[in-house]
Amino acid sequence: MNNNPEEHDSPAELSRLQEENQELQSLIHNLSVHERMFHSLFELSHDAILLLDGEIISDCNRSAVELFRFHHSELVQSHLEMLLPAAAREGFQRKLSTAGEHSPHFFEQQFVRRDEQLLDCEVSVSALMLYHRQFYMVSIRDITERKKIEHNLRVRSAQLQATINSLPFDFWINDTRNHTIMQNPGSTQLWGDQSGRHMEEVTQDESIKTSWRDSNDRALKGEVVEKEQAYTIEGQRRIYRNIVAPIWAEGKILGILGLNIDITDYKENQLRLSTALEERETLLREIHHRVKNNLQLIISMLNLQKPSIDSEKSEKSEKTEVLVNIENRINSMALIHDQLYNTTSLNRINMPDYFVKLAGSIRESYDLEQRTISIEVSSVDLDLPIDKALPLGIIVNELISNSIKHAFPGVEHGEVKVTLYRVDQSHRYRLKVEDNGGGCSPDTLESEGGLGLTLVQQLAMQIGGTANFETKGGFAGIIEFQTGEL
Repeated sequence: MNNNPEEHDSPAELSRLQEENQELQSLIHNLSVHERMFHSLFELSHDAILLLDGEIISDCNRSAVELFRFHHSELVQSHLEMLLPAAAREGFQRKLSTAGEHSPHFFEQQFVRRDEQLLDCEVSVSALMLYHRQFYMVSIRDITERKKIEHNLRVRSAQLQATINSLPFDFWINDTRNHTIMQNPGSTQLWGDQSGRHMEEVTQDESIKTSWRDSNDRALKGEVVEKEQAYTIEGQRRIYRNIVAPIWAEGKILGILGLNIDITDYKENQLRLSTALEERETLLREIHHRVKNNLQLIISMLNLQKPSIDSEKSEKSEKTEVLVNIENRINSMALIHDQLYNTTSLNRINMPDYFVKLAGSIRESYDLEQRTISIEVSSVDLDLPIDKALPLGIIVNELISNSIKHAFPGVEHGEVKVTLYRVDQSHRYRLKVEDNGGGCSPDTLESEGGLGLTLVQQLAMQIGGTANFETKGGFAGIIEFQTGEL
């Protein structure tokens, strides 16, 4: 019988060792799998990761290489201070110590890239034990662009807030439930602090509430609403321009904004100006009426003078003609003031209407119905100020009178045409008064034209125009001028 214990237990011990070996192999396999998984996560992370042994970079991932622009070999086994601004190194060491006590530890930190550009980063530091030693895993996320955007947003927000605060009127913003989320000082001064309060709580005046409900509801449906609204402020009734508009973002209404602009003084000034304008128009109408009446009085006095002219026939005829010429000139001025008195415009004359009335007046003055001399008017629709219309009226009077007196000797029927038309696309116009009479020579025109044609030339110059005369195949006076319109 064999009493050796080692020989007795050998199969059992061998089996135990085999089991332990299998467990060990399984642990090694699992460890290898976990290591590969960790390495994959380490390399695939979008954040830069540094594995620190104290302050020495033990390892780094691909994202760290891309972020700091060093080669992997340049980073590994290098001191961390190469990635830190000098002023930040001591502080970073304290943060590592804090991470060892309270892992993980989060903070913001600046790093230095290879090209010496500063990077603003979010940092997470975790302490871990490897090979019975403490390491630090530092995860770094570049937030430089985000910080710039945040800075720009803060600046723009401050600028917007300053702009809103400087608005010299009530400005507010409500959410979609009609609660106030922003007011400027003008709004606070008018209504008090309404932050977070519902629109219904701002005032107890039911008529104002009704108006606000209507405006706000319409604005929340996408409409811009503008009204005039009366408020009683410190016992004074003030008129405000109330504007409410939707706030859109990505096709949705996020709220509404509104403003109240005090237009009381504007309304009062508008009323005063309107009253003053009406008074001015009334005064101008009265002036034009009186001028017309005074001119008509002069014409009446001339008519009264005609019967007392010397009885000698030739002399009487000559004196009567002089009076008729003066009467027609005065009448051409009276018609201007009559038209100004009877139209809405107090300083501009409609030339087609004026020429038609002037032709009718001349027709009556010379009793052309007996002689069957017709006067036809054709004119573009043109309104001219009185300083141009009056000289043109006298010119037409002189040229028509000249034709009536000289173009149709012994003729029972004749025709005089008055035409006003635009020369081209500019603001240059041509006035033409012509007859179908026998015409006359320049010498006759010079000797018999008298004051009339001289007056035509002077008046044409007065309005910055030119006067020309044609005497073949009938007489024609041609005036060219510019309106001076823009």
